[in-house]
Amino acid sequence: MGKFHLLLISLFLGFTNFNFAHSADWKIGEIYSGFELKKITAVQEILGNVFFFEHKKTGTPLIYFSNGDENKTFGIAFKTLPNNSTGVFHVFEHAVLAGSRKYPAKSLLFEVAGSSVNTFLNALTFPDHTFYPVASTNNKDFNNLVNIYLDAVFFPQVMQNENIFRREGWRYELDAKEQLTYNGIVYSEMKGLSSNPYRILSKKIAETIVPSSPYAFDSGGDPLVLPQLTFNELISVHKKFYHPSNSIIMFYGNGNISEHLQIVNQDYLSLFSSRKEKIEVPIPDFRVGAKPELIQTTFTYEISSKEKKTGKSFHARSLSTTLRPSYEEYLIENIFLIALTEFQASPLRQTLINHKLCSDLQSGLDLTAYYETTFICSGSDPENGQKFNSHVDKMLAQVKKNGLKKQLIQAAFNALEFNIREYKTIDRGLTIQKKVLKSWVYGHDPLEFVQYEKAFEAIKVKLGDPTLSKSWAEKLLKSPRQTLVTLNAEPGLLEKNELILKKELAQKKSTLNLEKIKEEIQAFNQWNKSSTPKKDLEKIPLISVKDLNRKNKILKQNNFNLEDVTLIETPIDTQGIIYATLYFDLKPVPESLYPYLPLLTEALEKVDTRNHSYKDLELDLYSLVGGTNYSVQFYNKRTPSNQFESRFAVNFKVEASRLEDTLKLLQEILLSSKFTSKKRMEQIFQSYFSNLESSLSNNALNYARISSKSAFLKSARYENLVAGISQFSFLKEQQKLKKFDPINEKLASLSQLIFNKKNLVVGLACSETLCAEARDKLVKFFKQLPESTNVKDPLATGETSTLSATLKQGISFPSQVQYLSLFSFQPNRLDSFGQLMVATNILRFQYLYPRLREQGGAYTVGMIVNHGGEINLFTSRDPRAKESEMDLRNAGNFLVQNTIDQHQMDRAIIKTIGTIDMPITAAETLKRGLSWYFENINQEELQRIRDQVLTTNSKNLKKWGENLNTILQKESSFSGMGNENQMKALFDQKGIIPL
Repeated sequence: MGKFHLLLISLFLGFTNFNFAHSADWKIGEIYSGFELKKITAVQEILGNVFFFEHKKTGTPLIYFSNGDENKTFGIAFKTLPNNSTGVFHVFEHAVLAGSRKYPAKSLLFEVAGSSVNTFLNALTFPDHTFYPVASTNNKDFNNLVNIYLDAVFFPQVMQNENIFRREGWRYELDAKEQLTYNGIVYSEMKGLSSNPYRILSKKIAETIVPSSPYAFDSGGDPLVLPQLTFNELISVHKKFYHPSNSIIMFYGNGNISEHLQIVNQDYLSLFSSRKEKIEVPIPDFRVGAKPELIQTTFTYEISSKEKKTGKSFHARSLSTTLRPSYEEYLIENIFLIALTEFQASPLRQTLINHKLCSDLQSGLDLTAYYETTFICSGSDPENGQKFNSHVDKMLAQVKKNGLKKQLIQAAFNALEFNIREYKTIDRGLTIQKKVLKSWVYGHDPLEFVQYEKAFEAIKVKLGDPTLSKSWAEKLLKSPRQTLVTLNAEPGLLEKNELILKKELAQKKSTLNLEKIKEEIQAFNQWNKSSTPKKDLEKIPLISVKDLNRKNKILKQNNFNLEDVTLIETPIDTQGIIYATLYFDLKPVPESLYPYLPLLTEALEKVDTRNHSYKDLELDLYSLVGGTNYSVQFYNKRTPSNQFESRFAVNFKVEASRLEDTLKLLQEILLSSKFTSKKRMEQIFQSYFSNLESSLSNNALNYARISSKSAFLKSARYENLVAGISQFSFLKEQQKLKKFDPINEKLASLSQLIFNKKNLVVGLACSETLCAEARDKLVKFFKQLPESTNVKDPLATGETSTLSATLKQGISFPSQVQYLSLFSFQPNRLDSFGQLMVATNILRFQYLYPRLREQGGAYTVGMIVNHGGEINLFTSRDPRAKESEMDLRNAGNFLVQNTIDQHQMDRAIIKTIGTIDMPITAAETLKRGLSWYFENINQEELQRIRDQVLTTNSKNLKKWGENLNTILQKESSFSGMGNENQMKALFDQKGIIPL
């Protein structure tokens, strides 16, 4: 990767200064606010020092990553080891943030989320630990968050309030016919996840490979088992696992170390005594060196009773050992695994797809208490399991004998190195802390995954050894515990399981005291609908509105015209990296070809070109770039006439010195890709459709959202063809017909229509010097592009689209929960958009969360508005349907009927400004600037919106409440995706699309 490696670090840490604690100011062995300083290590990967403290009284380790990053992060984690699948630690993770000793708000997490300028706020449950991280760029806000999280984890009010358990975990409810049902936030969340075959497969692999360990259980909670969890069991978890001696505390960023040590010790750790009992993660014993053992198991997952099960099986081959490798060894094995499976030229991928055993191949390394390498064959048939297993063994034996090709290994190394060095999000402290937990939980060096420079230097030398990949394959073949897990599709399984659950609940009802259950339900509902007293809300520490910056940060852009191409530069310091997007105009593309666009994004780089076979193409490309991506983007203009831009986006990131070679290769890909091989196109199609079908539940809310938008926005009707339910239905029909010749022809036509320089817009994010140097290289690239196409322009000429839309549409598929979207388009009402942003935050945190999540049981609820006039309210993994639609439509009433006091107003303003000022990565900065360009948004308008936010008052909100009443009741569209019975309760039968 060359000289830019170390420079990447400062780019992705995004420092505004380089202030960090210097080791000379601290003394090893000294006590600071109850903590003994054990060690200080300079870590170049974070451009700072790492301080290792230990709390004298409790033995709690505290690690402080001190550097110049203003986005400070705090995290506390506990080892949490389940012994069943009730999801007790997941439920407790939710319950912890539902009020505490100092801050007794019954919905503490959302009260804080709605009144902070945090950049990250959440809690995460893993198979063997639970993690509570928060981040903020504001010092006062950050200290407030640290206090709130520490108080919540050590002194949660759930310990005295069973209603919190019932709300967050599970509870009984009675429907209109007095039939017993279950509800609860975690229960709904896990019901939504239980339909995902990849999650089921992952759970079954662990269950099979380490049946006697904590990993054999579902740490999130199996919906069939979760209702066995009792309140007393939940309480016992806190007493056993939530002690400081079983935790690690971490800080990251440019914060004040002394101040933070004092906060942690004074009101929290100093109140605890030491505990001799240590919780250790058990290491499974696989009898290393013994004869390899293969365990074969088969399970099922649900599909619609109307679906065929062919081509929907998954086979997973896992090879495990307790011999945890060093970080260097782990990276090397990752490189070999990528080389073997991930590229189009990867030998195992080629073998399996050419033999039509899979439509796609995934692989991964799971580094927990046991070390597991897994190969997953998706889009398969039940009878292919043994053949798949045999091919894995044969391929590993072949690698053992001959090794892997150098070109594959080098491309894999480049891909992995760039991926590890580049932080994908602005939450770099969170990424660092997650890496620490990968080691700390198992008793290893906390910096093992943080300090990658030494490992990479050693790997560069070792990768030239041809015996290295041979010994890796031999190690896998000798793995003492090996599994073959098959997951087959079972039509009608959902209906069957629902019937079983209904009978079980009916039987359970006969054994319960119904009057007592009704009393409990009534008492819970009374508590759940009550509001936290104002005096308790005011205990939550806030920054002041006066602390907020009155001015927006200016996003500078430079516009140029080069060879009749619009170039938009966003000058920021990227330390040698160029982030680029080529936006090709889609106006020449007729409506009939839009459904083929996603297949074009999939096929590019995976078919032969003028000078490359597809096998060599990807390897050459990844020797140059840090990544490429192809997508279709839509932008609505800020005009009442519903105009929009549709663009084919080519995104890539590359070291500046490699830009010219990258552009040459991209030119070859765009202008000379050959879509003529029926066999190859069939493979690409099957892989794409299989992955899309397998992730149906993950995409369900997006499908519902696009469907609801289509009633108002012409752009959304086209978006439906490329990313909505119309796209899925189109692909499903093509899969059924198995006619791939037309696809080949369509993609060839599309590439000729799209890849020319007429109306081409190019975006760059890089330093001004690098951007200036890049222009000459771009000019050469532009000159090689065709001038234009002569195809008729159906959008620009104003032709009437044949695309249909409806104000109410349902989509039915096998699911235990619903995904709902209420949408309206109001470009003429947005003179006071800043006030609407504040109203949106008030509705999210004071109406939608309490009403639909806490009372209704939906896992995710929200409201999104944008500058163009889009207003969208939605729920995800929602057990209800009709009731939730009514709640969404009535959101405006909350603002009309309730007076928002100054405390509530300040909270909402603070949250809104925090959202506006959220720090973003270089890639996100480029994307944001280009969207503003296409949507005609300028800096003056953005400042006007900020001014409106800061001056919003209760009168403004009342007015917006009245507007929303009209909009959501009479000027909106509604779409849902979920099980057939729930969709029938919402929509006319003719308005339901079955999948």
